[in-house]
Amino acid sequence: MLQSIGQAFTLLPIIILALSNADTSRATAFAAYIQIMRLGGAEIGVALMGTWLRVREQIHSNYLGQHIENGSFDVTHLLQQLANGFASHGMGTATARALGTLSALVAREANTLAYIDGFWLCFWIAMVALFCVALITRAPPGPFTPAAVWFCGKNVLRKCGVAVS
Repeated sequence: MLQSIGQAFTLLPIIILALSNADTSRATAFAAYIQIMRLGGAEIGVALMGTWLRVREQIHSNYLGQHIENGSFDVTHLLQQLANGFASHGMGTATARALGTLSALVAREANTLAYIDGFWLCFWIAMVALFCVALITRAPPGPFTPAAVWFCGKNVLRKCGVAVS
């Protein structure tokens, strides 16, 4: 995990450099986002994602549980197979262990479906964020607007058609 965090911090200056060369307002917005994340946005995001996964796991567990009918041939057959596997631990507890194993299987599948939903949520949030970044334009001139003359002279900017004061 530490290696992946280190790699992310290695790529961060490259991303900021690419954004700053493209448009200064994008780099400023990205730096503000990084500052928010550093001040506790990550903890908020983790808490929200944890809540999302917990709720989705409960929903999927409910949906899966609706398809397990008491007395159906498949469920009875699976419970009998599991109970036979636990018969060496005692017949009195074999049925309870089989039911617990079936419950654990449903919970595992519900967790898998919840994580799939979480990945889809992250994908769509990233798509919306990329769309919003694409709509960002240059900041209007003002006292806090960064000057774009640090990388070339004013003559070059005038040749490109940029109004320079």
